[in-house]
Amino acid sequence: MTGIDLYSKETANRQEYTFFPRIDKHNCTVENEATTATRTYYYYYYYYYYCYYYYYYYYYYYYYYYYYYYYYYYYYYYYYYYYYTGFI
Repeated sequence: MTGIDLYSKETANRQEYTFFPRIDKHNCTVENEATTATRTYYYYYYYYYYCYYYYYYYYYYYYYYYYYYYYYYYYYYYYYYYYYTGFI
């Protein structure tokens, strides 16, 4: 089985297993493994939102930082352009 599929099931040794993606909390990668459903289900969703929370939190401040970074340098060079061309 490939991809994320919370509903795929197969029978092995007369015991039903459900495939849930396992998310590595350190790098938020997803990998499939056959496990019993109960604990893995909540484990999956906990780290799913845990990972995406910090991913979007990171990228929010990442672009927030670069926005003001380039905003600052825009006016920095804008100022020195007129400074060296004698307009100031």
